[in-house]
Amino acid sequence: MTENPDTSTGLQAAWQGWHDEIRALGVTNPLLNFELNTQTQIDLGRAHPSGISQLIGSGSAVLSNLVREPLSLSRALNTSRRIHAKGNELLENFGLNSLFLAAGLANLEADGFDLNLPILLWPVRLVANGDDFDLQLAGPAIANPYLIKHFEICYGVRLSAHTIARKAESASELLPIAVFDHLNQALEEAGKPELSNLLVVGNFVLEPGVLLDDFARVNTPLMNRLAGQSE
Repeated sequence: MTENPDTSTGLQAAWQGWHDEIRALGVTNPLLNFELNTQTQIDLGRAHPSGISQLIGSGSAVLSNLVREPLSLSRALNTSRRIHAKGNELLENFGLNSLFLAAGLANLEADGFDLNLPILLWPVRLVANGDDFDLQLAGPAIANPYLIKHFEICYGVRLSAHTIARKAESASELLPIAVFDHLNQALEEAGKPELSNLLVVGNFVLEPGVLLDDFARVNTPLMNRLAGQSE
């Protein structure tokens, strides 16, 4: 059935409204536009080397071994409580696992794109240990899906999430130089994003992006009625 112009415009507006609502979930998305916030994120960029080695080697390290300076540790512990509470809230209310350690950052602003994309996401757990917290790696690293999507949109470069994850797994680092090398080689002359070190624990939710990608417009009587275009 052919849509008349008025109906088509109305349907388009309805679908655009639904897309906008999905994009607005969680307000600012740190997987697209990352900004360091010490109130909601634990910055491990200057963590003690022995703590990082323990985390990589055994998969677990107490926060006090990662952050040794007393004032910084006090702030990190307070932030851990907020992250832990937010993670439990998202898990219990929505079934979302949101605790990740973000490693590496790709800033695309020099190429004209307002994007600041974490590269790797390590799933983690925060387990209360007296007045301290155990930070535990809870699985292998994954590539930020927004990085994969927007490298193709912005540069026309198709990255392999599997290849990036494999390079992370095969190295004895949370942010392997091999991942940076792979991104640079894949881009060649397509662009020159700024790649930088980052190690931050926080709440990162992947599902809104997955939902948006799955939410393709379909022209059926039922969806048209839901869009308010049918009597």
